[in-house]
Amino acid sequence: MEVFHNPHAQHPTPRELLPEATHWFERNGEIEREAFYETSIPWSQTIITDSHQRQPKLDDFLPNKGTVK
Repeated sequence: MEVFHNPHAQHPTPRELLPEATHWFERNGEIEREAFYETSIPWSQTIITDSHQRQPKLDDFLPNKGTVK
C-alpha cells in the first residue's frame, strides 16, 4: 500500500495508522519515502475503454461468488 501525504493537509494522516504502508511525504523541500519493508513495488493498473462502452464497476474485477479456485 502506498500513502502519499499532503504537505498542506489540515489534518494529516499519522504514519502509525498504516504502519506497513510505504509513505511518501515532503521534508525540507524534497520528496522522501519511508517503507516498513526493505523492498516494495508500487504498481497500478490502467484500463482504457472506448467512450461507448459501459464504465467498469468494482464487481467486474471481483471473482465470481461460488467459484472454487
